[in-house]
Amino acid sequence: MNIAARTTDATQRVYLVLTDTARCLTSQELLKITEVAEQAHAIVHIHRGSWQVLVKVPELSYQEVDRALQAMGHAAQLLSGKINERSTFVLKRERQEHIP
Repeated sequence: MNIAARTTDATQRVYLVLTDTARCLTSQELLKITEVAEQAHAIVHIHRGSWQVLVKVPELSYQEVDRALQAMGHAAQLLSGKINERSTFVLKRERQEHIP
């Protein structure tokens, strides 16, 4: 595989949809999900209307993220369509500054 093909593959993203909605999850659970996502360069979205939790993850690492979510007790399915990201908001954990 050439470098251009690898770059294209690496930038493809898919969505994992958690079976639990954000209403059913604690803030600690959402924080842990966000931390796992950020480690894989993924982004956690919450759908405004349904409170569905969507993890937008690089295609090459979605299975790794799925396994990590399962290990935390959260089932997810691969979304077969596209979402309107305007109908979601993004969860991000606050970056802590290093204080010597």
